[in-house]
Amino acid sequence: MNDTPETTDRFCLSGDTCRGYDRLAKHPAYTTARDPLCNTCIAAAERDTRMLPLDYLDLAQMQAPSLSQALDTQRRGSSGPPMPLAGVPEALQAEIVYVTTMWADELRQRHRLADQRKPYLVGAWHTTASNPPPPPKRLPGGEVQRAVATLAPRLRDLARIGPDMRYPSGVDDDPTEIAGWEAVHHLQRLHQRARSLLGRTHRSSPVPGSCSDCGGELWRDEPRYARDPCNVYCSLCHLTWTTDEYETYVGLQLAAPKRRSA
Repeated sequence: MNDTPETTDRFCLSGDTCRGYDRLAKHPAYTTARDPLCNTCIAAAERDTRMLPLDYLDLAQMQAPSLSQALDTQRRGSSGPPMPLAGVPEALQAEIVYVTTMWADELRQRHRLADQRKPYLVGAWHTTASNPPPPPKRLPGGEVQRAVATLAPRLRDLARIGPDMRYPSGVDDDPTEIAGWEAVHHLQRLHQRARSLLGRTHRSSPVPGSCSDCGGELWRDEPRYARDPCNVYCSLCHLTWTTDEYETYVGLQLAAPKRRSA
């Protein structure tokens, strides 16, 4: 990526959410004609993608029964499968498994990478047409870990994949045209959704005023710790003000005389 634009350069397709957004020129970072996403966005996506196996494990622990709960040894009611208590974590886990394995298989096919999944070692009596070998048993958590090991160092190659008809989040979805750079953003959203479901995010609320640089909306996060300054930031260019700077800025806006319409 070059610092100055050339004839072959273009803007990062992340748009206003680009991690390398230029606050002065008010546009996303420059990237080459071959790469849809800039280096800063790829680095941020790699950090989020590598956290997906841990997110899957934490979501599984949300559904595990507490050790303080007594087990009921007397059977009551029907003998059908139990109803899951938390369907949202289970659905998000299934989406993480589907999305990571789908795009990892896509990269393996395009770049002719070896499959890291180890098949069963079966005897010669199983290798017949009438009696094929049993399919290997694969744990979903291990599938996510192997898929992320393939995806994380190759997100730039994933972003270069052209648009094609795919099922975005599962086979129950309608076929949608998705490009590789949109898949990179999808992996980041999965990590953000997992953090939100696990309660590791912070509530944000809009505040009066607009950004002095780009005119975007101003937001403030809730306190994260004692004596948190709770800085105000722009939702577009990410410009940050302290509480005193924001009060001074808003006071100047209110004190400025308004133009009367003719």
